Amino acid sequence: GASPAGPPPHHAKDAWQTAKWVFWSSGELRIDSASFALVVVPEGEGKRSAAKPLGVLTGASIIGSMEPGALSTFVATTNDPVHGILRLNFQSLTDEEAFVAIASSAEASAHGGARGARRSSV
Repeated sequence: GASPAGPPPHHAKDAWQTAKWVFWSSGELRIDSASFALVVVPEGEGKRSAAKPLGVLTGASIIGSMEPGALSTFVATTNDPVHGILRLNFQSLTDEEAFVAIASSAEASAHGGARGARRSSV
């Protein structure tokens, strides 16, 4: 994954196209299916590093690949003040498809999900 360079106010949701990205980590991305919390477990040489929370996924955009048949890049948004915008790449089309499904659900949840639905406690 990568995140934009510069202080956090520079990380505007719609400014990722002009951002200068800084490589941050490579490893296993874990997403909690109930809360959409993102955690990355960095890969290390022969050992696992400590997991790093990246906030709650609130949406994602797909950046098309330059080469036909190549994997895509995603720009994900989170509620984290430091890691609010992340650029993600996956190792397989299956991983990409799984991420798209989760990101769609996270975006619907972040924007109120089913409108008009009421929840109550008894």
